Amino acid sequence: MLLVTSATQIHHLMQVAAIENLEDNIRSGLRCTVIASIGPIASQALESCGLATDLVPRHPKMGQLVFEAAQKAMALLQQKRRRIEPEVNAGG
Repeated sequence: MLLVTSATQIHHLMQVAAIENLEDNIRSGLRCTVIASIGPIASQALESCGLATDLVPRHPKMGQLVFEAAQKAMALLQQKRRRIEPEVNAGG
């Protein structure tokens, strides 16, 4: 699970990935990872990098993000795996 607390966090992640020529690997790995965003600005940063947000807490606070992520992580991961499994089996 990746907890995103700021747009800057995502920009830095992708900047380092680009320097190391790992952008495709990062995107591929995160496609199979539950991504929780603290709020709309962080979610927009994810979207601009081609990454989907799986969870945004009811209130944009760190404690609420961690609490909801802990509660929902397993179910979200199972949903995500079911969604991407047909793509992987089809070679996409």
